[in-house]
Amino acid sequence: MLETPTDPQWFDQYTRIDELLRQIAAAMAKPALTPVDEKKYLESGDVQPYEVRSFPLDTARSDEPVVIDGDFIIGSTNGDIAGCSVRLNREQNSLIPLARFNPIKSRFYRLFLNTAAQGSKTLWLMVGREAAAQTQPGTTTITTAQSFTVIESDKDSQFEGALAQYAKLDENLTGLLSDSIRITGIGILSDQQLHYKLIFWYKDTFEDADLDVDEYCGEIDLDIPTYGFQVGGAGTWYLDVRNLHLDYIDGDASKELHVSLINMSVAAKLADPNGNVKVFITYETRT
Repeated sequence: MLETPTDPQWFDQYTRIDELLRQIAAAMAKPALTPVDEKKYLESGDVQPYEVRSFPLDTARSDEPVVIDGDFIIGSTNGDIAGCSVRLNREQNSLIPLARFNPIKSRFYRLFLNTAAQGSKTLWLMVGREAAAQTQPGTTTITTAQSFTVIESDKDSQFEGALAQYAKLDENLTGLLSDSIRITGIGILSDQQLHYKLIFWYKDTFEDADLDVDEYCGEIDLDIPTYGFQVGGAGTWYLDVRNLHLDYIDGDASKELHVSLINMSVAAKLADPNGNVKVFITYETRT
């Protein structure tokens, strides 16, 4: 249980209530779809209800990351399913053995796959996304879930420099699916236990002394000394912030995320290879 209202996770838990209430009200106000409308909707391509991925089992895997989002997983193999398991979202989360939990029904944006070597066998994962139609006499309701995507930095070529207190490093993360997105979550991995902020900018010109030219969009606090953790009390520092709703538009129309990492700690961030930082940014596309 979160004990104090100063904990940022406390605020994360409640910041989207108004938005969810508006979504519910809007959904209730929409007219019911006829069976013909429903068929056209599901055939329009706006919703991809599932995806099937195949994984050869010729070699073993240990927490191999798989960037994919969904609401449930069904695993199947022509080998031994007992040798296959996954973690959802974070490498630190518990293993879920497919032999005992299949299907897995839980929202996720990334998998970590573990498999035993089984020669020429194959594992298939069917990843489903919520897109269900329920029909009753005179009423049709369609429920959809917004798809999530993850963009990440490279520890060896981005944010790799040294940082004194309040200094920043600028990067342009490429590969956005849209120039208009909503940032919903941020994860950070750091060699050092430092307090960072991640600042977002509308254009790659970043800040400017002229306030009418400055491209500031917003920032997210990443206070690793207060809220971060290590596995086994040593090694990499981790911090995960969810339930964000930071709207972002790439003003350059380059499908890039213009972002800066600023060091808020008195201690300096070291340069690569002793001060590596990697960030994962989860987002939804907007139209």
